[in-house]
Amino acid sequence: MPHKIALYKGQNIEFSNDIICIIDFENTLFFEKRRAVILVNKTHNYLRTYLNFKESSEIWHFLFLNYFRNTQKIKEEIKTVAILGLKYREHKLYNKSLKDFLPFKSLIKEVSILIEAYYKYYSIACAILTALFFTKIGLSKALPKVFTEIYGQDFLDDLFFAPAFIFTVFESTADLLLGESPEDEIYIARSFLSFLLWKHAKSLLKIPYFKLIKSGAKRELIWITL
Repeated sequence: MPHKIALYKGQNIEFSNDIICIIDFENTLFFEKRRAVILVNKTHNYLRTYLNFKESSEIWHFLFLNYFRNTQKIKEEIKTVAILGLKYREHKLYNKSLKDFLPFKSLIKEVSILIEAYYKYYSIACAILTALFFTKIGLSKALPKVFTEIYGQDFLDDLFFAPAFIFTVFESTADLLLGESPEDEIYIARSFLSFLLWKHAKSLLKIPYFKLIKSGAKRELIWITL
Protein backbone atom coordinates (compact mmCIF):
# COMPACT_ATOMS: atom_id res chain seq x y z
CA MET A 1 0.00 0.00 0.00
CA PRO A 2 1.48 3.40 -0.98
CA HIS A 3 1.81 5.89 1.84
CA LYS A 4 0.42 9.40 1.58
CA ILE A 5 0.72 12.81 3.23
CA ALA A 6 -2.42 14.84 3.96
CA LEU A 7 -2.67 18.65 3.95
CA TYR A 8 -5.32 19.58 6.53
CA LYS A 9 -7.09 22.93 6.82
CA GLY A 10 -10.26 22.08 8.68
CA GLN A 11 -11.97 20.09 5.94
CA ASN A 12 -14.44 17.46 7.11
CA ILE A 13 -12.68 14.26 6.09
CA GLU A 14 -11.78 10.91 7.59
CA PHE A 15 -8.09 10.11 7.22
CA SER A 16 -7.53 6.75 5.55
CA ASN A 17 -4.99 4.24 6.82
CA ASP A 18 -2.56 4.93 3.99
CA ILE A 19 -2.01 8.49 5.27
CA ILE A 20 0.95 8.34 7.64
CA CYS A 21 1.70 12.05 8.03
CA ILE A 22 -0.60 15.06 8.28
CA ILE A 23 0.46 18.70 7.86
CA ASP A 24 -2.11 20.60 9.93
CA PHE A 25 -2.59 24.32 9.24
CA GLU A 26 -5.43 24.62 11.77
CA ASN A 27 -3.49 23.29 14.79
CA THR A 28 -6.42 21.12 15.86
CA LEU A 29 -4.96 17.61 15.55
CA PHE A 30 -3.24 17.34 18.93
CA PHE A 31 -5.54 14.37 19.58
CA GLU A 32 -4.12 12.41 16.63
CA LYS A 33 -1.94 9.56 17.95
CA ARG A 34 -1.75 7.08 15.07
CA ARG A 35 0.14 9.25 12.58
CA ALA A 36 2.94 11.76 12.49
CA VAL A 37 1.59 15.31 12.55
CA ILE A 38 3.28 18.61 11.72
CA LEU A 39 1.39 21.59 13.12
CA VAL A 40 2.06 24.82 11.21
CA ASN A 41 0.82 27.74 13.31
CA LYS A 42 -0.04 30.60 10.97
CA THR A 43 -0.94 32.90 13.88
CA HIS A 44 2.59 32.53 15.31
CA ASN A 45 4.62 33.19 12.16
CA TYR A 46 4.21 29.65 10.84
CA LEU A 47 6.02 28.00 13.73
CA ARG A 48 6.16 24.22 13.28
CA THR A 49 5.49 21.59 15.95
CA TYR A 50 6.23 17.90 15.35
CA LEU A 51 4.00 15.25 16.93
CA ASN A 52 4.18 11.43 16.99
CA PHE A 53 7.47 11.11 15.11
CA LYS A 54 9.57 8.23 16.38
CA GLU A 55 12.92 9.21 17.85
CA SER A 56 15.98 8.59 15.68
CA SER A 57 18.78 9.87 17.89
CA GLU A 58 21.67 8.00 16.25
CA ILE A 59 21.14 9.47 12.79
CA TRP A 60 20.61 12.92 14.25
CA HIS A 61 23.79 12.64 16.30
CA PHE A 62 25.79 12.18 13.09
CA LEU A 63 23.82 14.88 11.28
CA PHE A 64 24.61 17.47 13.95
CA LEU A 65 28.21 16.26 14.09
CA ASN A 66 28.52 16.71 10.33
CA TYR A 67 27.38 20.32 10.60
CA PHE A 68 29.75 21.21 13.40
CA ARG A 69 32.70 19.42 11.78
CA ASN A 70 32.15 20.80 8.30
CA THR A 71 31.07 24.35 9.03
CA GLN A 72 33.21 25.87 6.28
CA LYS A 73 31.96 23.47 3.60
CA ILE A 74 28.35 24.04 4.60
CA LYS A 75 28.88 27.80 4.56
CA GLU A 76 30.14 27.47 0.98
CA GLU A 77 26.98 25.52 0.08
CA ILE A 78 24.84 28.23 1.66
CA LYS A 79 26.80 30.94 -0.16
CA THR A 80 26.37 29.23 -3.55
CA VAL A 81 22.62 28.76 -3.09
CA ALA A 82 22.17 32.27 -1.66
CA ILE A 83 23.95 33.93 -4.60
CA LEU A 84 21.92 31.85 -7.06
CA GLY A 85 18.66 32.94 -5.44
CA LEU A 86 19.54 36.59 -4.94
CA LYS A 87 20.86 36.91 -8.51
CA TYR A 88 17.52 35.66 -9.80
CA ARG A 89 15.67 38.12 -7.55
CA GLU A 90 17.82 41.11 -8.52
CA HIS A 91 17.48 40.33 -12.22
CA LYS A 92 13.70 39.83 -12.12
CA LEU A 93 12.95 42.85 -9.94
CA TYR A 94 15.58 45.38 -10.96
CA ASN A 95 17.26 43.97 -14.08
CA LYS A 96 20.53 44.16 -12.15
CA SER A 97 23.27 41.63 -11.43
CA LEU A 98 24.26 40.78 -7.86
CA LYS A 99 27.93 41.18 -7.01
CA ASP A 100 29.61 37.77 -6.87
CA PHE A 101 32.02 38.91 -4.18
CA LEU A 102 29.52 40.20 -1.65
CA PRO A 103 31.02 39.57 1.84
CA PHE A 104 29.55 36.47 3.48
CA LYS A 105 28.11 38.42 6.45
CA SER A 106 26.34 40.85 4.12
CA LEU A 107 25.04 37.99 2.00
CA ILE A 108 23.69 36.10 5.00
CA LYS A 109 22.06 39.27 6.34
CA GLU A 110 20.15 39.71 3.07
CA VAL A 111 19.16 36.04 3.09
CA SER A 112 17.95 36.21 6.69
CA ILE A 113 15.88 39.35 6.11
CA LEU A 114 14.21 37.76 3.07
CA ILE A 115 13.42 34.50 4.90
CA GLU A 116 11.98 36.36 7.90
CA ALA A 117 9.81 38.55 5.66
CA TYR A 118 8.44 35.56 3.73
CA TYR A 119 8.70 32.83 6.35
CA LYS A 120 5.31 31.39 5.41
CA TYR A 121 6.84 30.06 2.19
CA TYR A 122 10.01 28.84 3.87
CA SER A 123 8.27 27.11 6.79
CA ILE A 124 5.62 25.41 4.65
CA ALA A 125 8.38 24.12 2.37
CA CYS A 126 10.26 22.78 5.41
CA ALA A 127 7.09 21.14 6.74
CA ILE A 128 6.55 19.24 3.47
CA LEU A 129 10.22 18.25 3.26
CA THR A 130 10.13 17.07 6.88
CA ALA A 131 7.19 14.82 6.01
CA LEU A 132 8.95 13.48 2.90
CA PHE A 133 12.33 12.92 4.56
CA PHE A 134 11.57 12.08 8.19
CA THR A 135 8.14 10.46 8.56
CA LYS A 136 9.77 7.02 8.38
CA ILE A 137 13.24 7.94 9.72
CA GLY A 138 12.06 9.86 12.78
CA LEU A 139 13.20 13.07 14.47
CA SER A 140 15.44 13.91 17.38
CA LYS A 141 13.71 15.25 20.51
CA ALA A 142 15.91 18.35 20.46
CA LEU A 143 16.39 20.32 17.24
CA PRO A 144 18.70 23.28 17.89
CA LYS A 145 19.26 26.05 15.36
CA VAL A 146 22.80 25.52 14.08
CA PHE A 147 23.24 28.57 11.85
CA THR A 148 21.77 31.26 14.05
CA GLU A 149 22.81 33.96 11.55
CA ILE A 150 20.03 32.78 9.23
CA TYR A 151 16.43 33.30 10.35
CA GLY A 152 14.53 30.14 11.29
CA GLN A 153 13.22 28.08 14.16
CA ASP A 154 15.30 24.90 14.24
CA PHE A 155 17.82 22.63 12.54
CA LEU A 156 15.40 21.66 9.79
CA ASP A 157 15.50 25.26 8.56
CA ASP A 158 19.25 24.76 8.16
CA LEU A 159 19.11 21.28 6.63
CA PHE A 160 16.51 22.24 4.01
CA PHE A 161 18.00 25.64 3.22
CA ALA A 162 18.72 24.96 -0.46
CA PRO A 163 15.24 23.96 -1.71
CA ALA A 164 13.33 26.06 0.83
CA PHE A 165 15.28 29.25 0.12
CA ILE A 166 15.07 29.02 -3.68
CA PHE A 167 11.32 28.34 -3.41
CA THR A 168 10.94 31.35 -1.10
CA VAL A 169 12.87 33.53 -3.56
CA PHE A 170 10.71 32.42 -6.49
CA GLU A 171 7.42 32.95 -4.65
CA SER A 172 8.34 36.26 -2.98
CA THR A 173 9.63 37.64 -6.27
CA ALA A 174 6.40 36.64 -8.01
CA ASP A 175 4.42 38.37 -5.21
CA LEU A 176 6.24 41.65 -5.85
CA LEU A 177 5.90 41.40 -9.62
CA LEU A 178 2.18 40.57 -9.45
CA GLY A 179 1.42 42.92 -6.57
CA GLU A 180 -0.36 40.24 -4.55
CA SER A 181 0.48 37.49 -2.09
CA PRO A 182 -1.48 34.23 -1.66
CA GLU A 183 -2.76 33.70 1.87
CA ASP A 184 -4.07 30.16 1.45
CA GLU A 185 -1.61 27.66 2.93
CA ILE A 186 -2.89 24.79 0.80
CA TYR A 187 -2.20 26.85 -2.32
CA ILE A 188 1.36 27.53 -1.11
CA ALA A 189 1.87 23.85 -0.28
CA ARG A 190 0.71 22.82 -3.75
CA SER A 191 3.01 25.44 -5.28
CA PHE A 192 5.93 23.86 -3.43
CA LEU A 193 4.98 20.38 -4.62
CA SER A 194 4.98 21.77 -8.18
CA PHE A 195 8.37 23.33 -7.46
CA LEU A 196 9.71 19.89 -6.53
CA LEU A 197 8.82 18.70 -10.04
CA TRP A 198 11.02 21.43 -11.58
CA LYS A 199 14.00 19.78 -13.26
CA HIS A 200 16.56 21.77 -11.24
CA ALA A 201 14.92 20.99 -7.90
CA LYS A 202 16.70 17.64 -7.94
CA SER A 203 20.12 19.26 -7.51
CA LEU A 204 18.80 21.29 -4.56
CA LEU A 205 17.33 18.20 -2.91
CA LYS A 206 20.64 16.36 -3.24
CA ILE A 207 22.15 18.57 -0.53
CA PRO A 208 19.96 17.37 2.40
CA TYR A 209 19.51 13.93 0.84
CA PHE A 210 23.19 13.00 0.81
CA LYS A 211 23.76 14.51 4.26
CA LEU A 212 21.15 12.07 5.54
CA ILE A 213 22.63 9.12 3.66
CA LYS A 214 26.10 9.90 5.05
CA SER A 215 24.58 10.02 8.53
CA GLY A 216 23.27 6.47 8.22
CA ALA A 217 19.71 6.90 6.98
CA LYS A 218 18.47 4.12 4.71
CA ARG A 219 17.52 5.23 1.22
CA GLU A 220 14.24 3.34 1.29
CA LEU A 221 13.08 5.36 4.33
CA ILE A 222 13.32 8.64 2.41
CA TRP A 223 10.34 9.25 0.16
CA ILE A 224 12.33 11.45 -2.23
CA THR A 225 14.69 9.32 -4.32
CA LEU A 226 17.36 10.77 -6.55
